[in-house]
Parts: sequence; structure tokens; C-alpha cells
Amino acid sequence: MEYLLISIILLVAFGGILYILPSKRERFVSKLRLEARKSGIVTTIETIPDVEAPRASRVTAGGRERKPKTGCAVWELRYRDDHEFIPTWRLLRKRESDGPVDGAVLNPMLKDREILRNVDYWIKVQKTYESMPGLCLGIESVATGVRWLGRENPTQPEPETFVNAMLEGLKSLTEANIEYSQELLERKESESEADGPDE
Repeated sequence: MEYLLISIILLVAFGGILYILPSKRERFVSKLRLEARKSGIVTTIETIPDVEAPRASRVTAGGRERKPKTGCAVWELRYRDDHEFIPTWRLLRKRESDGPVDGAVLNPMLKDREILRNVDYWIKVQKTYESMPGLCLGIESVATGVRWLGRENPTQPEPETFVNAMLEGLKSLTEANIEYSQELLERKESESEADGPDE
């Protein structure tokens, strides 16, 4: 009887310890985000629209429209300087898409037709999107920086490998955005000079 009680106590004690210990995935993600911070990447958790959710989850039992969401990690590389004409958009992964990037949709849709017509810019965005590591659910361009939306992949060999791939992709998108902003600024200045001073 005493041995049984001791066994139960040990099981309860070790079971509790195992429960609070981080899992293999949690340890991997923790290492990843530590490496990310060392590289100047800011990581957060957010919810985004689930554009690939099945139709059944988009409507309630009463027939009302539902907007399903999903949680994801956000890795953001911020600009060092301010840029006046940084394009802002969010691309979310979707198999059936008709936007400027294959395999993704703009959410929400862009009202700026000028950026939509810039084929060279979207070719660069496409390359970045395809190069992103982990389970990439989307990429986003905001006024403060560029962002990867997704879930970290614990099958990556080393956290450093994942972070380097992420950094390379985010930097290429940063460069494309800064180049676009500078080109637009130069064009507007040229147009302003051509119009001449206001009378």
C-alpha cells in the first residue's frame, strides 16, 4: 500500500513538472525569436483574416455572414528612416487568386491603381513571397516596415538558418519599397517643376 501511495505521489509530481516544461516546438520558437531580436526583427502575435477558410465557416447557422480569423506570428523589419511614399498593402496566401502575386490575394483590396499597374514592383514582391521560410500565410507592407505573417516551422535545422532566410526576404522587400518610394518622389518633384511656380 505504501509503495502504491509513493508511486501515485511521484506520478503526480513528475506529471506536473512535465506539464509546465516547454515542448520541443515552444523551445524552437523561443530560440527563433531570440535570434530574430538580435537581428533587429520585431516579433508579435496577431490575428488575420482566414481567406482560405471553408465556406461552411463563413456563414452562421442563421445565415449571417461570418469573417473567420486565424492566429499567426508576425515578424517585422522596420525602416531606419522615414519614406514618404511607401506602398501599404497586405497579401494573404490563397490557392485561387487573381491579384498581382500568384498564390495570394490582396486583403483588403488596393484602391491605389498606380501601384497595381507597376508590374516590375510586383515581380519583386512575388520573388520575396516565394522565398519566405516557414508556413508563410502572407506578407505585409506598412508605413513602418515590412512584415511576414505565418507560423514558424520547427523542422528547420537551425534557428539561425530560419532567421537568415527571413532577414534576406524582408530586406529584399524593404529595398523594393524604398526604391518605389524614391521613384515616386522624384516623379512628383519633376511634375511640380514642370508645372512651374503658382501665380
